[in-house]
Amino acid sequence: MIINKQYDVFIAFHGSSGEDGDLEQARRVYNYLKDQGIKCFLFSENSDSSAYKANFVKIMQSRLLLLVCNDKLYRRESGEMDYLKNYHLFVELDSFLALAQSDSTMTSVNDAALIYFSDNGNRIVTPSPETIHPLFSNRDSFYVATPDTEEEVLESVLDWVKDRLDFSRETALSGETVAILNGRSLGALDKKVENLDLKKLIRKATLIKCMGISNWTFSLTDGCNNLIRGIRRGTVFEMLFLDPEGKNVKIRSEEERKDTSQQIYASFDMIKAELQSKFTDKSVINKCLRTYTYDQIPRENLIFIYTAEEAYVIVQNYSFQYPGAKCPCFIFRHADAEGESLFEYYEAVYETILNDSGTKRIDLFRTEE
Repeated sequence: MIINKQYDVFIAFHGSSGEDGDLEQARRVYNYLKDQGIKCFLFSENSDSSAYKANFVKIMQSRLLLLVCNDKLYRRESGEMDYLKNYHLFVELDSFLALAQSDSTMTSVNDAALIYFSDNGNRIVTPSPETIHPLFSNRDSFYVATPDTEEEVLESVLDWVKDRLDFSRETALSGETVAILNGRSLGALDKKVENLDLKKLIRKATLIKCMGISNWTFSLTDGCNNLIRGIRRGTVFEMLFLDPEGKNVKIRSEEERKDTSQQIYASFDMIKAELQSKFTDKSVINKCLRTYTYDQIPRENLIFIYTAEEAYVIVQNYSFQYPGAKCPCFIFRHADAEGESLFEYYEAVYETILNDSGTKRIDLFRTEE
Protein backbone atom coordinates (compact mmCIF):
# COMPACT_ATOMS: atom_id res chain seq x y z
CA MET A 1 0.00 0.00 0.00
CA ILE A 2 1.26 3.46 -0.90
CA ILE A 3 1.06 5.98 1.94
CA ASN A 4 1.35 9.68 1.20
CA LYS A 5 3.50 11.87 3.39
CA GLN A 6 1.39 13.81 5.89
CA TYR A 7 4.12 15.05 8.23
CA ASP A 8 7.45 16.79 7.75
CA VAL A 9 9.02 15.39 10.91
CA PHE A 10 8.28 12.41 13.15
CA ILE A 11 9.56 13.24 16.64
CA ALA A 12 10.63 10.14 18.58
CA PHE A 13 11.45 10.24 22.29
CA HIS A 14 12.00 7.91 25.24
CA GLY A 15 9.94 7.53 28.39
CA SER A 16 6.48 9.00 27.73
CA SER A 17 6.05 9.53 31.47
CA GLY A 18 8.16 9.56 34.60
CA GLU A 19 11.36 11.28 35.59
CA ASP A 20 13.49 9.17 33.22
CA GLY A 21 11.61 10.39 30.15
CA ASP A 22 12.15 13.39 27.92
CA LEU A 23 8.58 14.18 26.87
CA GLU A 24 8.87 17.81 27.96
CA GLN A 25 12.01 18.30 25.88
CA ALA A 26 10.30 16.63 22.93
CA ARG A 27 7.41 19.05 23.35
CA ARG A 28 9.79 22.01 23.29
CA VAL A 29 11.25 20.76 20.01
CA TYR A 30 7.76 20.10 18.64
CA ASN A 31 6.50 23.58 19.54
CA TYR A 32 9.62 25.27 18.18
CA LEU A 33 9.38 23.52 14.80
CA LYS A 34 5.61 23.96 14.67
CA ASP A 35 5.99 27.72 15.22
CA GLN A 36 8.34 27.76 12.21
CA GLY A 37 5.68 26.17 10.00
CA ILE A 38 7.02 22.59 10.17
CA LYS A 39 4.32 19.92 10.40
CA CYS A 40 5.40 17.42 13.05
CA PHE A 41 4.02 14.27 14.60
CA LEU A 42 4.52 13.86 18.34
CA PHE A 43 2.59 11.10 20.08
CA SER A 44 1.41 13.17 23.01
CA GLU A 45 0.17 15.98 20.73
CA ASN A 46 -1.19 14.11 17.67
CA SER A 47 -2.67 10.89 19.04
CA ASP A 48 -6.05 10.19 20.59
CA SER A 49 -4.70 7.06 22.25
CA SER A 50 -3.46 7.15 25.83
CA ALA A 51 -1.35 4.00 25.41
CA TYR A 52 1.97 4.49 23.68
CA LYS A 53 2.85 2.00 20.95
CA ALA A 54 5.35 1.99 18.13
CA ASN A 55 3.91 4.28 15.43
CA PHE A 56 4.69 2.39 12.22
CA VAL A 57 2.16 4.16 10.02
CA LYS A 58 3.03 7.66 11.27
CA ILE A 59 6.70 6.97 10.54
CA MET A 60 5.82 5.96 6.98
CA GLN A 61 3.76 9.14 6.65
CA SER A 62 6.71 11.34 7.72
CA ARG A 63 9.54 12.61 5.56
CA LEU A 64 12.05 12.98 8.39
CA LEU A 65 12.71 11.45 11.81
CA LEU A 66 14.15 13.36 14.75
CA LEU A 67 15.05 11.49 17.95
CA VAL A 68 14.94 13.56 21.14
CA CYS A 69 16.82 12.07 24.10
CA ASN A 70 18.83 13.05 27.17
CA ASP A 71 21.26 11.76 29.78
CA LYS A 72 18.58 9.54 31.31
CA LEU A 73 18.21 7.35 28.24
CA TYR A 74 19.06 3.77 29.21
CA ARG A 75 22.19 2.83 27.28
CA ARG A 76 24.41 -0.21 27.31
CA GLU A 77 28.15 -0.18 27.80
CA SER A 78 28.64 0.06 24.03
CA GLY A 79 26.54 3.23 23.95
CA GLU A 80 23.59 1.60 22.21
CA MET A 81 20.22 2.20 23.83
CA ASP A 82 18.92 -0.64 25.96
CA TYR A 83 16.48 -2.49 23.73
CA LEU A 84 14.50 -4.02 26.58
CA LYS A 85 13.95 -0.73 28.42
CA ASN A 86 13.16 1.26 25.24
CA TYR A 87 11.33 -1.35 23.19
CA HIS A 88 8.85 0.83 21.30
CA LEU A 89 11.43 3.51 20.56
CA PHE A 90 13.91 0.93 19.29
CA VAL A 91 11.22 -0.52 16.99
CA GLU A 92 10.41 2.95 15.63
CA LEU A 93 14.05 3.62 14.79
CA ASP A 94 14.37 0.18 13.22
CA SER A 95 11.30 0.91 11.10
CA PHE A 96 12.75 4.15 9.74
CA LEU A 97 16.08 2.43 9.09
CA ALA A 98 14.24 -0.26 7.11
CA LEU A 99 12.58 2.47 5.00
CA ALA A 100 15.99 4.04 4.36
CA GLN A 101 17.41 0.70 3.24
CA SER A 102 14.52 -0.10 0.90
CA ASP A 103 14.91 0.46 -2.84
CA SER A 104 11.20 1.23 -3.16
CA THR A 105 11.24 4.47 -1.13
CA MET A 106 12.99 7.84 -1.38
CA THR A 107 13.88 7.76 2.32
CA SER A 108 17.57 8.02 3.24
CA VAL A 109 19.48 7.62 6.51
CA ASN A 110 20.30 11.31 6.03
CA ASP A 111 16.62 11.98 6.73
CA ALA A 112 17.16 11.03 10.39
CA ALA A 113 18.85 13.11 13.06
CA LEU A 114 19.18 13.16 16.85
CA ILE A 115 19.07 16.01 19.37
CA TYR A 116 20.64 15.11 22.71
CA PHE A 117 19.87 17.29 25.74
CA SER A 118 22.79 17.23 28.16
CA ASP A 119 21.69 18.35 31.61
CA ASN A 120 25.23 18.64 32.95
CA GLY A 121 26.11 21.46 30.57
CA ASN A 122 28.71 19.38 28.74
CA ARG A 123 28.52 19.39 24.93
CA ILE A 124 30.73 16.28 24.76
CA VAL A 125 28.69 13.14 25.32
CA THR A 126 30.42 9.80 25.98
CA PRO A 127 29.78 7.37 24.38
CA SER A 128 28.90 9.41 21.30
CA PRO A 129 25.18 9.77 20.50
CA GLU A 130 25.82 8.17 17.10
CA THR A 131 26.17 4.82 18.89
CA ILE A 132 22.61 4.96 20.25
CA HIS A 133 21.17 3.18 17.21
CA PRO A 134 22.53 2.01 13.81
CA LEU A 135 20.35 4.66 12.14
CA PHE A 136 22.84 7.30 13.33
CA SER A 137 26.09 5.33 12.98
CA ASN A 138 29.18 6.64 11.22
CA ARG A 139 27.86 10.06 10.29
CA ASP A 140 27.48 13.49 11.82
CA SER A 141 23.76 13.27 12.44
CA PHE A 142 23.38 14.50 16.01
CA TYR A 143 23.09 17.78 17.90
CA VAL A 144 23.96 18.21 21.58
CA ALA A 145 22.03 20.89 23.46
CA THR A 146 22.92 22.27 26.88
CA PRO A 147 20.87 24.78 28.91
CA ASP A 148 23.10 27.53 27.48
CA THR A 149 23.03 26.40 23.85
CA GLU A 150 19.48 25.08 23.42
CA GLU A 151 18.24 27.99 21.31
CA GLU A 152 21.27 27.84 19.04
CA VAL A 153 20.94 24.07 18.62
CA LEU A 154 17.23 24.30 17.82
CA GLU A 155 18.07 26.77 15.05
CA SER A 156 20.60 24.27 13.67
CA VAL A 157 18.00 21.50 13.78
CA LEU A 158 15.55 23.76 11.93
CA ASP A 159 18.19 24.38 9.24
CA TRP A 160 18.66 20.61 8.86
CA VAL A 161 14.90 20.07 8.58
CA LYS A 162 14.53 22.75 5.90
CA ASP A 163 17.51 21.44 3.92
CA ARG A 164 16.18 17.88 3.91
CA LEU A 165 12.65 18.99 3.01
CA ASP A 166 13.99 21.08 0.12
CA PHE A 167 15.94 18.07 -1.11
CA SER A 168 12.85 15.87 -0.75
CA ARG A 169 10.76 18.29 -2.82
CA GLU A 170 13.39 18.56 -5.53
CA THR A 171 13.46 14.78 -5.96
CA ALA A 172 9.77 14.07 -5.41
CA LEU A 173 8.97 13.52 -9.09
CA SER A 174 10.88 10.26 -9.35
CA GLY A 175 8.79 8.90 -6.51
CA GLU A 176 5.69 9.01 -8.71
CA THR A 177 6.95 6.64 -11.39
CA VAL A 178 5.68 3.10 -10.91
CA ALA A 179 6.58 1.56 -14.27
CA ILE A 180 7.48 2.26 -17.89
CA LEU A 181 6.16 -0.30 -20.38
CA ASN A 182 7.06 -0.95 -23.99
CA GLY A 183 3.94 -0.48 -26.04
CA ARG A 184 0.34 -0.91 -24.96
CA SER A 185 1.01 -4.09 -23.01
CA LEU A 186 -1.56 -3.58 -20.24
CA GLY A 187 -4.15 -5.72 -22.00
CA ALA A 188 -7.33 -5.91 -19.95
CA LEU A 189 -5.71 -4.46 -16.84
CA ASP A 190 -5.35 -7.92 -15.35
CA LYS A 191 -1.62 -7.90 -14.68
CA LYS A 192 0.80 -7.16 -11.90
CA VAL A 193 3.26 -4.43 -12.82
CA GLU A 194 6.15 -3.56 -10.50
CA ASN A 195 4.26 -5.06 -7.53
CA LEU A 196 1.13 -3.13 -8.51
CA ASP A 197 -1.85 -5.45 -8.99
CA LEU A 198 -3.84 -3.61 -11.65
CA LYS A 199 -6.71 -6.07 -11.56
CA LYS A 200 -7.12 -5.58 -7.81
CA LEU A 201 -6.78 -1.81 -8.23
CA ILE A 202 -9.62 -1.78 -10.77
CA ARG A 203 -11.80 -3.78 -8.34
CA LYS A 204 -11.20 -1.21 -5.59
CA ALA A 205 -11.77 1.83 -7.83
CA THR A 206 -14.45 4.34 -6.88
CA LEU A 207 -13.83 6.48 -9.98
CA ILE A 208 -12.16 5.77 -13.32
CA LYS A 209 -11.59 8.58 -15.81
CA CYS A 210 -10.23 7.90 -19.27
CA MET A 211 -9.49 9.99 -22.33
CA GLY A 212 -8.28 8.69 -25.64
CA ILE A 213 -9.43 8.00 -29.16
CA SER A 214 -11.73 4.98 -28.71
CA ASN A 215 -10.92 4.10 -25.06
CA TRP A 216 -10.57 0.55 -26.28
CA THR A 217 -9.20 -0.67 -22.92
CA PHE A 218 -12.75 -0.63 -21.52
CA SER A 219 -14.52 -1.72 -24.69
CA LEU A 220 -12.85 -3.48 -27.61
CA THR A 221 -10.08 -5.18 -25.63
CA ASP A 222 -12.15 -7.28 -23.23
CA GLY A 223 -15.73 -7.02 -24.47
CA CYS A 224 -16.46 -4.36 -21.84
CA ASN A 225 -15.88 -6.83 -18.97
CA ASN A 226 -14.08 -4.34 -16.70
CA LEU A 227 -16.67 -1.69 -17.49
CA ILE A 228 -19.57 -4.03 -16.68
CA ARG A 229 -18.00 -5.32 -13.46
CA GLY A 230 -17.19 -1.78 -12.37
CA ILE A 231 -20.74 -0.53 -12.92
CA ARG A 232 -22.06 -3.47 -10.91
CA ARG A 233 -19.75 -2.46 -8.04
CA GLY A 234 -20.84 1.16 -8.29
CA THR A 235 -17.61 2.47 -9.85
CA VAL A 236 -18.17 5.74 -11.71
CA PHE A 237 -16.70 5.88 -15.23
CA GLU A 238 -16.05 9.15 -17.04
CA MET A 239 -14.97 8.58 -20.65
CA LEU A 240 -13.81 11.14 -23.23
CA PHE A 241 -13.77 9.92 -26.85
CA LEU A 242 -12.37 11.69 -29.87
CA ASP A 243 -15.33 13.05 -31.84
CA PRO A 244 -15.80 10.60 -34.74
CA GLU A 245 -17.37 13.40 -36.81
CA GLY A 246 -14.93 16.14 -35.81
CA LYS A 247 -12.14 17.72 -37.83
CA ASN A 248 -9.36 16.22 -35.71
CA VAL A 249 -10.38 12.61 -36.28
CA LYS A 250 -9.40 13.13 -39.92
CA ILE A 251 -5.97 14.38 -38.86
CA ARG A 252 -5.46 11.30 -36.68
CA SER A 253 -6.66 9.03 -39.48
CA GLU A 254 -3.96 10.48 -41.71
CA GLU A 255 -1.34 10.08 -38.98
CA GLU A 256 -2.14 6.42 -38.31
CA ARG A 257 -3.19 5.64 -41.91
CA LYS A 258 -6.44 3.97 -40.86
CA ASP A 259 -10.12 4.76 -40.41
CA THR A 260 -10.04 6.19 -36.90
CA SER A 261 -13.68 7.26 -37.07
CA GLN A 262 -14.87 3.68 -37.58
CA GLN A 263 -12.68 2.53 -34.68
CA ILE A 264 -14.51 4.97 -32.39
CA TYR A 265 -17.93 3.90 -33.68
CA ALA A 266 -16.93 0.26 -33.11
CA SER A 267 -16.17 1.14 -29.49
CA PHE A 268 -19.55 2.90 -29.15
CA ASP A 269 -21.35 -0.12 -30.64
CA MET A 270 -19.55 -2.52 -28.31
CA ILE A 271 -20.40 -0.49 -25.21
CA LYS A 272 -24.06 -0.13 -26.21
CA ALA A 273 -24.51 -3.79 -27.11
CA GLU A 274 -22.77 -5.24 -24.06
CA LEU A 275 -24.24 -2.91 -21.45
CA GLN A 276 -27.77 -3.20 -22.81
CA SER A 277 -27.49 -6.98 -22.64
CA LYS A 278 -26.31 -6.90 -19.02
CA PHE A 279 -28.42 -4.08 -17.53
CA THR A 280 -32.16 -3.97 -18.08
CA ASP A 281 -32.42 -0.81 -15.97
CA LYS A 282 -30.90 2.08 -17.93
CA SER A 283 -30.77 4.23 -14.75
CA VAL A 284 -28.01 1.95 -13.40
CA ILE A 285 -25.89 2.77 -16.44
CA ASN A 286 -26.67 6.49 -16.28
CA LYS A 287 -25.67 6.60 -12.61
CA CYS A 288 -22.20 5.19 -13.26
CA LEU A 289 -21.29 6.10 -16.84
CA ARG A 290 -20.64 9.57 -18.26
CA THR A 291 -19.51 9.78 -21.89
CA TYR A 292 -18.23 12.75 -23.87
CA THR A 293 -16.69 13.56 -27.24
CA TYR A 294 -13.93 16.13 -27.72
CA ASP A 295 -12.48 17.64 -30.88
CA GLN A 296 -8.78 18.20 -30.27
CA ILE A 297 -5.76 16.51 -31.81
CA PRO A 298 -5.30 13.51 -29.50
CA ARG A 299 -1.88 13.49 -27.90
CA GLU A 300 -2.44 11.39 -24.77
CA ASN A 301 -4.36 8.31 -23.83
CA LEU A 302 -5.06 8.72 -20.11
CA ILE A 303 -6.61 6.31 -17.60
CA PHE A 304 -7.03 7.62 -14.04
CA ILE A 305 -7.86 5.08 -11.34
CA TYR A 306 -9.01 6.41 -7.97
CA THR A 307 -9.61 4.31 -4.87
CA ALA A 308 -10.48 5.43 -1.35
CA GLU A 309 -6.77 5.31 -0.46
CA GLU A 310 -4.73 6.08 -3.58
CA ALA A 311 -4.75 7.16 -7.20
CA TYR A 312 -2.81 6.25 -10.35
CA VAL A 313 -2.70 7.42 -13.94
CA ILE A 314 -1.69 5.32 -16.94
CA VAL A 315 -0.28 7.55 -19.67
CA GLN A 316 0.33 6.73 -23.29
CA ASN A 317 1.39 9.49 -25.66
CA TYR A 318 0.28 9.42 -29.27
CA SER A 319 3.18 10.08 -31.62
CA PHE A 320 2.90 11.60 -35.08
CA GLN A 321 2.43 8.91 -37.76
CA TYR A 322 2.96 6.10 -35.29
CA PRO A 323 0.28 3.61 -34.15
CA GLY A 324 -0.94 4.26 -30.63
CA ALA A 325 -0.60 0.59 -29.68
CA LYS A 326 3.16 0.78 -30.17
CA CYS A 327 3.74 3.88 -28.03
CA PRO A 328 5.20 3.29 -24.52
CA CYS A 329 3.04 3.43 -21.38
CA PHE A 330 3.93 5.18 -18.14
CA ILE A 331 2.26 4.52 -14.79
CA PHE A 332 2.40 7.29 -12.18
CA ARG A 333 0.98 7.25 -8.68
CA HIS A 334 -0.38 10.37 -7.05
CA ALA A 335 2.29 11.54 -4.63
CA ASP A 336 2.94 14.71 -2.63
CA ALA A 337 5.31 16.46 -5.04
CA GLU A 338 4.75 20.01 -3.78
CA GLY A 339 2.98 21.34 -6.87
CA GLU A 340 5.27 19.57 -9.36
CA SER A 341 3.27 16.36 -9.50
CA LEU A 342 3.20 14.48 -12.79
CA PHE A 343 -0.15 13.02 -11.78
CA GLU A 344 -1.59 16.50 -11.27
CA TYR A 345 -0.12 17.66 -14.58
CA TYR A 346 -2.02 14.96 -16.48
CA GLU A 347 -5.11 15.62 -14.38
CA ALA A 348 -4.93 19.24 -15.54
CA VAL A 349 -4.60 18.10 -19.17
CA TYR A 350 -7.69 15.94 -18.73
CA GLU A 351 -9.73 18.71 -17.08
CA THR A 352 -8.75 21.18 -19.82
CA ILE A 353 -10.13 18.86 -22.50
CA LEU A 354 -13.24 18.04 -20.44
CA ASN A 355 -14.06 21.74 -19.96
CA ASP A 356 -13.24 22.76 -23.54
CA SER A 357 -16.12 24.42 -25.38
CA GLY A 358 -15.94 21.75 -28.08
CA THR A 359 -16.40 18.88 -25.63
CA LYS A 360 -19.97 17.53 -25.58
CA ARG A 361 -21.83 15.17 -23.28
CA ILE A 362 -23.31 12.29 -25.27
CA ASP A 363 -25.87 9.61 -24.43
CA LEU A 364 -24.88 6.34 -26.09
CA PHE A 365 -28.19 4.78 -25.09
CA ARG A 366 -30.56 7.44 -26.42
CA THR A 367 -33.44 5.96 -28.39
CA GLU A 368 -33.62 7.50 -31.83
CA GLU A 369 -37.10 8.54 -32.87
